[in-house]
Amino acid sequence: MSSQEDDDLLEQLSALPAHDVAPDTANRIARTARAALADSTQAPGWLGSAERFYARFIEVPLVFGACAVYLGWAAAALHATGFAAAERAMEATAQGATQLRYAEAREASERMMALR
Repeated sequence: MSSQEDDDLLEQLSALPAHDVAPDTANRIARTARAALADSTQAPGWLGSAERFYARFIEVPLVFGACAVYLGWAAAALHATGFAAAERAMEATAQGATQLRYAEAREASERMMALR
């Protein structure tokens, strides 16, 4: 927020009517607020510690491992399809070259027959 927005917000807040509450209600609100503050700043129990340990030291390597496995599978699939495609291209080239050599040999044979 910019300072202008802060100033506008402060003006709107100061324009709100004052609402006095009964002293017992104010004490109850203050006790509730103090209890919430104490709960939020209190050291976590063993369950909170276990959750933090899992989140920091177990979950991260598990996610990393799963990503590495999937990346490995993708690389293997790409590698396999790449080799298959290259192999098919080489076979097609070899067949084309064989057919071309056969056609050239037949033409040469026909020319020789024509010369006789």
